[in-house]
Amino acid sequence: MDLLKLLAKQVEEVNLAHPKKLRYHDEDSEYVQVVDTINKLLESYKKQQATTKRLNENFTKTQSNLLESQKMAKVGSFEYDMNTGQLTVSAQMYRILGIKSKEGLEWKDFLEFIAFRDKKMVLQELSDAVEKGSRFTLRHKLYSQKRSMVDVETRVKVRKKSGGSVKVIGTVMDISSQMEAKKTIEYLAFHDSLTGLANRRLLHDRLEEAIALAKRYEHLVGVLFLDVDRFKFINDSLGHDIGDKLIKKIANVLKSVVRESDTISRLGGDEFVIVLPHLEGVEAAETVAKKINTVMKQPFNVADHTLFATMSIGIAVYPNHSSCKDEVIKYADAAMYRAKEMGRNNYQVYEMNMTRDLSDQLSLEQDLRRALKTDDEIQLYYQPKVNLKTGKIIGAEGLVRWEHPQLGVLYPDRFISLAENTGMIIPIGQKVLELAAKEIKAWEKHNLAVAVNLSGRQFQHGSLVEDVKNIIEKYEIDPKCLELEITETISMNNVQNSIRILKDLKALGVTLSIDDFGTGYSSLSYLKKLPVDVLKIDREFVMDLHKDKGDVMISKAIIGMGKSLDYKIVAEGIEKEEHTEILNSMECEYGQGFFYSKAVAKADFDKLLEQNG
Repeated sequence: MDLLKLLAKQVEEVNLAHPKKLRYHDEDSEYVQVVDTINKLLESYKKQQATTKRLNENFTKTQSNLLESQKMAKVGSFEYDMNTGQLTVSAQMYRILGIKSKEGLEWKDFLEFIAFRDKKMVLQELSDAVEKGSRFTLRHKLYSQKRSMVDVETRVKVRKKSGGSVKVIGTVMDISSQMEAKKTIEYLAFHDSLTGLANRRLLHDRLEEAIALAKRYEHLVGVLFLDVDRFKFINDSLGHDIGDKLIKKIANVLKSVVRESDTISRLGGDEFVIVLPHLEGVEAAETVAKKINTVMKQPFNVADHTLFATMSIGIAVYPNHSSCKDEVIKYADAAMYRAKEMGRNNYQVYEMNMTRDLSDQLSLEQDLRRALKTDDEIQLYYQPKVNLKTGKIIGAEGLVRWEHPQLGVLYPDRFISLAENTGMIIPIGQKVLELAAKEIKAWEKHNLAVAVNLSGRQFQHGSLVEDVKNIIEKYEIDPKCLELEITETISMNNVQNSIRILKDLKALGVTLSIDDFGTGYSSLSYLKKLPVDVLKIDREFVMDLHKDKGDVMISKAIIGMGKSLDYKIVAEGIEKEEHTEILNSMECEYGQGFFYSKAVAKADFDKLLEQNG
């Protein structure tokens, strides 16, 4: 009995939080057996306790991970017991709603967070799910006290038990960032990334919509096709970064001209299309084109550059010119090309012959590409330069001609603009340099200088100086006999860059000339910095010398200024003996024009040299 009391006392003293085995106080077999049994039970309990602890730790960790995952994924949850009216809401749900968890929520208050425009839809889905014991997923908006409105995706399932209990269990995911990303993707799919204007895809959608409305209400839709004049020249000379900044400024100018209902789109590069819905007549589209040409006269300040950019604009109108949206754009494009041909910086309304002309231009483009691969189609014709006092030929200007196998001899006005627009002006310019060098070598005994014109794109092209150097070395010519002419306008476009290029050319020993002087409104302070040798008076001031005192005064001023800067002076466009006499009286040394000879092929020029002695 004493052993039983002792055993009972030991059992009472067992600490179940940290159980220890009972000690033996007697060797009685029954006593030992009971103690062993109790110790086994304690050991089993101890193991169960450890397992329970581990499970609790794992559960706590899992719950913590779940809460953290919900927080990272911005997923809140809720459970509503429709029988008791009890609502349980997760911490992340409170965060989405922008309220503190201690405020607590009732079901009716919870529903008030649904955006007004979505509330009817959500409540209907909820009612259907409760009735059927089903589930649903919806995207809608919630009011948030922190962000005013949140895009969410709500998933709800309803549990109905046979006893009549109904529980609404749901998760709410904040998808605002995904929706913003979707909006951005959709925006980029329909807008130009550089300017924010509509892109080609949105242009076609808007034009199609405008035409549909025009059919219904019997009004017109205007389409303007715009192209920035000589933009590639700016891009090539100043770089694409400056070109992009200029395009953005032009886009802003266009926005200031049109109505909110109009659509401005950028097709890429320097091409824009404007859709003008609800027009009463073609004149309304012309008015917009005139406004654009006017506002584009302003200088654009880009980085450290002051740039001038004009536009050629083509106009086509639905349904006057076509009832097909693609054709209306095509015809506006054709009209734009006609504006280019008409000297740029103007607008033209589509006419049927423009499409035929465009087709002819495409055919001519293919012929020109083929011609550049031959040795005999691109040729130089030579117009003599003479000493005005003696009449002796002292040089020649090489003027490019295209001896087309079907069309005959084509003058520059038929293909140079095409060459500039397609980039073929660079290989044409290189071919002209090579032809000139060949003739300089052939006329070496006559010591004749041959002048060739450089286009704006060729002048700013990165390979020009290297091309000229290679030509001089290849044909072993005296570099001063190669005269390179640039117009006054080209020289004044980005003066600092022009000075750098001219200095690099001058270092090769070539002769440099400013052509068409007097028409480019150049600054004399810049002119004196240009390392040139020759000024050519534009024919505009020479052709009427015998009857226009103003031209006499301008020519005299140019000659005086040129001589003070130690330039040689050449007068262009001499057509009468009187012109020569007047220019001689002004002490102009050299000239060229039809009075002496038009530009002729090499064989005819050789005959002129023989006759000239």
